[in-house]
Amino acid sequence: MREIERSKPWKQPGIGASVCDINGRFLVRLNRDGVVDPGQRIAAISVTLPDGPYRIRVNSKAFGTYERVVYVQSGLQAQVFAIRNSVGFRGQRRRMTDLVGASIQYAPISEGFLADPDPESATQVAEAVVAALTASRPTVPEMLLRESLYFKFGNPLLGLMGGYLALFQKEPDRALMEQVAHGLTSMVPDWPDLLALRRWLGLDTGVPIGLPPMLRRSWDLVLEKATTDTRVVPPGSMLSQVAPRVLASSPWMTWQYAPEMVTQTGGNAEGRLPEVVRRLKLRPRGDTPMKQAPLQQYLEQSIDFSDEDEQDVSIEEVARNMNLPLSSVDQMVSELAEELESED
Repeated sequence: MREIERSKPWKQPGIGASVCDINGRFLVRLNRDGVVDPGQRIAAISVTLPDGPYRIRVNSKAFGTYERVVYVQSGLQAQVFAIRNSVGFRGQRRRMTDLVGASIQYAPISEGFLADPDPESATQVAEAVVAALTASRPTVPEMLLRESLYFKFGNPLLGLMGGYLALFQKEPDRALMEQVAHGLTSMVPDWPDLLALRRWLGLDTGVPIGLPPMLRRSWDLVLEKATTDTRVVPPGSMLSQVAPRVLASSPWMTWQYAPEMVTQTGGNAEGRLPEVVRRLKLRPRGDTPMKQAPLQQYLEQSIDFSDEDEQDVSIEEVARNMNLPLSSVDQMVSELAEELESED
C-alpha cells in the first residue's frame, strides 16, 4: 500500500486494512503485522496461507467497511496493490485506502514481486486490460487480447480477463473463450471467475457458485442466470449474502461489509412475500423508518397503496427488477418478514 498524499505529515497507513479468512475472522492487519517505510510512504506485508478464498477488508470511520475476495493458489503469489489518498467527506478531506481501485495480480512464486516491472510484463498488460474492462470498450486491440492470453499460465486471472475481452469483439470468438476456459481449468478449477465463464459458455451449467468472484464482469455473467434460477447461487451462500451490497462501478467485485450477514435463509420466501406486501400496506405511512432495507425500498416504490386488494408480486419479478439472484431475494424476503412480524 502506498500513501500518495504528500501535502500532510506522514500518517501510519493501513489502519483498517486487513486479511480475513472466508468466514470473516482476522488473520493479519497491515498496520500491526506489516513493514512500514515512512520515507517512501509505503506499507507492505507478505503472508503464507493455505489455498483457498480470503477476504481483503478495509475499514474507514467516514465511509464504512468494504471487502473483496482474493484466492490463494499453490505455486502462485497473489499480489494486492492499493493506494491511500485524501477524499472529500462532508466538507473535509479524509484519508482512505482505495479498496475499490486496488489491483490483484498473480505471479509465479519463483518470480515474486517486481518493483519496476518490464513495460511488456504481465503487470503492465494487466493494467491495460483492467482499463479496457472498466471502460466497457466495444472493441479491444487484438494485440492486447493476445498478450493477456499469453500470460495466462503465470497469471490465470489475466487469462480470465483476456477471455472477457473477447466478449467485447463485434463477433465474440467463442472457440477462443472455450480454449481459455479449458486451459485454466487444470490450474484454478474452483475459482468462481472461471466457473462463471464456463457456465456462460454452457460447459458447467450444473455447478453452483457460492463464493464471490474477483472480477465484476464475472458477477455480471452470474447474474444473467441467477435472477431466474436459484440453483446458480445457492441460498444462504456467501455470494447470496453480499449480492445486495455490491458496489456498482468497479472493475473488481467489491461490497459493503455488514456484520449481521446471516448464514442461512429463512426459507419459503415465495409463500411469505404476499404477507410482507400485506403488512407494508397496513403500516401507517408515517411509520416508515429513515433507513430502509433495499427490498423494503423497492416494494414501497412498487406497491399501489390505494389498492386494498391483494397484489400479485412474484419473487421472480422482484429478483429481475432488482437485478439480484433469486436466492438473495429469498433471504431478504425472509429477513423483512421476520422484522415486520416482530412489530406486532
